[in-house]
Amino acid sequence: MINNINYTKPLVRLFICILTGILPVFVLYLRSEDFHRNKNSFYRVFPPHIILKTNSINIGGIDGYIAGQSSNTVYLGNYENPSDLFAVNMNLRDTQSLHLIFPDSRKYEASLIILTIDSPYAFIIDKLRSSIYRCPLISKDTFKLMKNYRFSSSESVALSAESMILKTFQKKIQNNIFGKVNYQHISLMDSANILEKQIDGFFCTDGSLQIDHQANRLLYIYFYRNQFIYMDTNLRVIYNAKTLDTNTRSKIHVRTVHDLEILAAPPLLVNKLASISGKSILIYSALRADNEDKDKYRDNCVIDVYESKDGSYRFSFYIPRINNSGISSLILHGKQLFTIQGNSLVRYDLNI
Repeated sequence: MINNINYTKPLVRLFICILTGILPVFVLYLRSEDFHRNKNSFYRVFPPHIILKTNSINIGGIDGYIAGQSSNTVYLGNYENPSDLFAVNMNLRDTQSLHLIFPDSRKYEASLIILTIDSPYAFIIDKLRSSIYRCPLISKDTFKLMKNYRFSSSESVALSAESMILKTFQKKIQNNIFGKVNYQHISLMDSANILEKQIDGFFCTDGSLQIDHQANRLLYIYFYRNQFIYMDTNLRVIYNAKTLDTNTRSKIHVRTVHDLEILAAPPLLVNKLASISGKSILIYSALRADNEDKDKYRDNCVIDVYESKDGSYRFSFYIPRINNSGISSLILHGKQLFTIQGNSLVRYDLNI
C-alpha cells in the first residue's frame, strides 16, 4: 500500500520564504531614488515626419533669447547688453544688428531688464524701478516712459502699444497674480485667483507666460507641476489643463533666511519652456516618459504638443541637441519653430 504524501505544507512554507525574501527588496526598490528617477508613470506618442526641414545660423557670442517676432522677423535680445537687438528674417539669411537708445542719465542692471518685442514697438521693463518704456523699432528714438507702477514683475507680455500683462507677487494674499496694465489708466486690473497656491505662493506658482497675438490668447505653464492655463487677454480663464506627467504637486522645499523665503533644495522641474501659435501649444518637457529610451532622451530635447482649443495632448517629437546644448529659448510661428541652442538660432519646419 502506497501512503499518500501531503505536499501542501512544504509548498506553502517555500512560497512564504520566497515572498518574505523578495518583498522587502521590491519595496525598497519602489522607494529608491533610482526608481523614481526613471519611472514617471506616463507615455508619449512619437509619430514620424514631424520635423520636415531645418535651417540654422550661428549667432556667435550673443548671450541671447528670443524677445519676439513680427510677420517676417525674429528678434533676439541680449542678457548682457539689453540695448543691443539682433534681427533675423524667417529664412535665417538676412541679419541686422540694432542698438536701442535707452533713456539718458539712467543706470541699468542688465539682469533686471526685460526686453520684449511687439512689432512695430520694443518694450523694456525695468524691474528695479518698476517702469515700462516703449520705443519704435524703425526709428532711432529714445525709449519713452509709459508707466510707473509700485510692484516688481517677473513675467510680462505686451498686448498692444497701450497695454501689457504682468505677473507680480501680492504680499497681502501671499500669492503671484496677473495684472493688466493700461499705460493711460491709473488702475491695475488684477486677477488674484488664477494661479493656484500650493505651498508658498511664490515659488510654487512660478512659470512662463506666453501670448498668441493672432488669437488674442495667453498661456501660462507652471515650472514645477503638470498644469497650464489658457486665458483670454482680459485674464478670463478659458480652461485649466494638465501635461502628460503625474506631478500634480510642486516638489519644492522653502525656508526663511533673514525674512526672505528661498529654495532650500533644487526643485523638481517639470516644464522648461513653452510657446503657442494657432491650434498648437508646444511644451519643452523636463521629464522622460516610461516608454522612452534613456540614451535617445539624453541626446534630444522632447517637445510635447497640445491642442490649444481644449488642452488635450496630441503627440511628441524630438529636437536633437546641438553640441550637447539643449533649448534655452523658443518661439512658435505658425508651423515654424525657432530655437536657441548653444551658439545657434535654428528654424524647424513642422508638420503639426
